[in-house]
Amino acid sequence: MGLQNILKNAQIKAAQSMSGDTSINENYDGDFATTFNPLVENAAAAVFTEAQFKGQRQTLPVGRYDIGDLTVPDDSISSVLVPEGLKVTLFEDAGFSGASTVIETDTEAFGANLENKVSSVIVEKI
Repeated sequence: MGLQNILKNAQIKAAQSMSGDTSINENYDGDFATTFNPLVENAAAAVFTEAQFKGQRQTLPVGRYDIGDLTVPDDSISSVLVPEGLKVTLFEDAGFSGASTVIETDTEAFGANLENKVSSVIVEKI
């Protein structure tokens, strides 16, 4: 087994462990490694449809994501992973409007104020 295969298998196991998604397999594209490594220049946040970083996931590099840009269903985001050096602003309504909150650390659950109410997201470098 070459070094590349060893690294790929390690990424798969890390992704399975962090997401709780055991269906991640050899087709895994590796973006979880980038998402959770603050030393990587192109680090990205990840949003999940269930608390504790479970359910459907969308990786979000630095940028603005309105309702039509999100691949997770509207009003379904329940947790977010935020690598060091990034902040995520979650908005209740499309168009980056409505109630909002800024998150700078991994958040397993939002509570009643934004749980399953997010329709747009901004990911920025700090």
